[in-house]
Amino acid sequence: MKRNLSSFVFFAVSFFVAATFAYGDVTFSGDVNPANPNLWDSGTNAYIGKTGTGSLSITDGGNVTSDSGRIGYYSGSVGSVIVDGIGSSWENSSYLLVGNEGSGSLSITNGGNVTSEYGTIGRDSDSVSSVVVDGVGSGWQTSATLFVGNYGSGSLAITNGGNVTNDAAVIGNHLGFVGSVVVDGVGSSWKTFDWLNIGVEGSGSLSITNGGNVTSGRSYIGRSSGSQSSAVVDGVGSSWDNSSHLAVGYSGEGSLSITNGGHVTSDSGRIGYYSGSVGSVIVDGAGSRWDNSGRIHIGRYGEGSLSITNGGMVTND
Repeated sequence: MKRNLSSFVFFAVSFFVAATFAYGDVTFSGDVNPANPNLWDSGTNAYIGKTGTGSLSITDGGNVTSDSGRIGYYSGSVGSVIVDGIGSSWENSSYLLVGNEGSGSLSITNGGNVTSEYGTIGRDSDSVSSVVVDGVGSGWQTSATLFVGNYGSGSLAITNGGNVTNDAAVIGNHLGFVGSVVVDGVGSSWKTFDWLNIGVEGSGSLSITNGGNVTSGRSYIGRSSGSQSSAVVDGVGSSWDNSSHLAVGYSGEGSLSITNGGHVTSDSGRIGYYSGSVGSVIVDGAGSRWDNSGRIHIGRYGEGSLSITNGGMVTND
C-alpha cells in the first residue's frame, strides 16, 4: 500500500511539471503554438490560446521574436502574455492581436517592451480584451495603426510612466462595440503621429489624468453617425496636444471635458461639425485651458456647445 501511494505522488508531480515549461527567462503553459517560444523567429505565426487556454511570460531580460502574435484566437480561447523587466521584449515584425475571437490580455511592466506593425485589442465580436503598459521604460510601439475595440471590446491602460506610440489610432471602431484608453500618471504618454479617432461608429473613451500626456495629429471624438464618445483631460499637468484640428462631434456625438487644470491644444476646434452631429466641450476650473492657434467652429452644421466656468480659459485666433 505504501509503495502504491509513492508511485501515485510521483505521477502527479511529473504531470504538473510537464504542464509548465521554463527555459530560463521564458515560461509558457497550456495552448501555446508553436510549442517553444524560444525557437520562434521572424517567420513564426505565434498563438497563445489558439483554441484553449495558454500563457506566456517573458521576464528578466528574455526575448521572443515572431512574425505575428495572436493572444486568444478562436472563440472560447483565453490567452495571456506578460513581458516584465528591463530588457525583456517581444518583437513582432507584423501584427499583434490581443483577443481575436477569444479573450486576450497583455501586460507590459517594469521596463518591458513590445513591438509590432499593427496592433488590435478586441478584434471580433466575442472578444473582451485588455492591454496594460505600466512603469517607467515600459512600452508598446506600433509602426502602423492601433485599434482598441474593433468588432470586439478592448481597453488600454498606460500608467506610472508607461508609453505607447503608433502612426494612427482608433478607439471604438464599429457600431455596438466599445474601446477605452486611460493615460494616467506623470510620465505616462501615448503618442499618435497622424489621426486619432475616438469612436468611429462604435463608442470610444479617452481619459487623461494625474499628469498623463497624449499627443496626436488630427483628432475626432464621435467621428461617424452612431458614435457616442468622450474624452476627459483632468488634473494639473494632464495634457492633450493636437498638431492639427480637434473635432468634438464630427458626424456623431462627442464630448470633451477639461477640468482641474487640464490642458488641450489644437490648430483649430470643431464642435458639432456636420449635420446630425452633437458636440459639447466643458472647460472648468482654474488653470484648465483649451488653446487653439486657429478658429473654433461651434455648431457649424450640427449642434455644438462650449461651457467655460470657474476660471477655465479658451483661446483662439
